[in-house]
Amino acid sequence: MAKQYFRLLSDVTVLYPRDYDLVDPTILDPASASTLFPGEWLKTVYSGSDLKVQRGTGLETDRICGPYFADFKARTDVQAVKRVPILQWGEYEAYTFICDTTGLTTVGQPLSVNDVTVDTFTGKRGLVLTPAGTNLVVATYMGPGEKTGEIRFLKKPGHFQTI
Repeated sequence: MAKQYFRLLSDVTVLYPRDYDLVDPTILDPASASTLFPGEWLKTVYSGSDLKVQRGTGLETDRICGPYFADFKARTDVQAVKRVPILQWGEYEAYTFICDTTGLTTVGQPLSVNDVTVDTFTGKRGLVLTPAGTNLVVATYMGPGEKTGEIRFLKKPGHFQTI
């Protein structure tokens, strides 16, 4: 079975996914080194007058961001329509490998989105410990996951706070 990079803690959680067009649909190509991973965080941007999503770079500042919600890489329906489901609204708890575990030691630590390396793939967008200063907090660390390199987190609506 392929590795699950992102999975919800409960199958009965009420979810509000929303499909968005991608600014760069080439990241859906499963053969590409820059392919989009399930659970990778995307941000909203305007492309002309259309609201779309894309990978950011550096520490995220867009509070309307969320993880790509897919069971596996290379979904052909997503590739065909070039739209991706994002979980940006509501609260839910999940496990993810799309993260950097550096400094994560205590339940309740704030998490932000930044560049991470996943299975030797660089440039992915995942959860990190929120650095000192005023930053966007998108989730709360709930402890290590069930597997090495995985974390458990509680997604909250994005908000700015001083850490």
